[in-house]
Amino acid sequence: KSKNQIIEKKYIFEKIKKYRKKKLLDYGCNDCFFSTIIDSKIKYYGVDNNKELLNKKVKIFHKKFFFLRKNKLPFKNSYFDCIILSHVLPHIYDPISLLIEFKRVLNTNGILIIICPNKLFKFLYFFLNIFNNYIPDETISKHYSLSDVKSLLQKNWKFLEANEYSIENKIKKNYINSRFITIFKKI
Repeated sequence: KSKNQIIEKKYIFEKIKKYRKKKLLDYGCNDCFFSTIIDSKIKYYGVDNNKELLNKKVKIFHKKFFFLRKNKLPFKNSYFDCIILSHVLPHIYDPISLLIEFKRVLNTNGILIIICPNKLFKFLYFFLNIFNNYIPDETISKHYSLSDVKSLLQKNWKFLEANEYSIENKIKKNYINSRFITIFKKI
């Protein structure tokens, strides 16, 4: 993993510690690398639908990895107190049904942490690189801004906090930040 990826994972872990969460679902976890960053006292579970993971072409860093075959999560109601959706929301074609499923598996005080690339930054990045053989990710269904995510969750979730940031060997604020993190509580 890159240094910036590790810096971001540690930043996310600080948010989990702030809210004192102990049972975590990493949705779209890829290889479960985040489990190597967090405290061993936290019960970690990862889900993803990447076929390379199913075919074991990628090393998986945690034994509690589940291959997601459908949108239904293989966990009982109110099982988790934290769900992380890190750089995954833009790839989801039906976020409303996914959010309903998240509410099902989150307990009463559960939180949802969403990390996304910033829509404005992605637009500028594309524009600045259009003549450099830039190939956009075709699995993106929608780019989000912080206000887009707040609007998506405003009816059924309580907004707790948000931070916009960029990573340049540390978390910092820029004029146009490349990412944002939002935290919502189940209501």
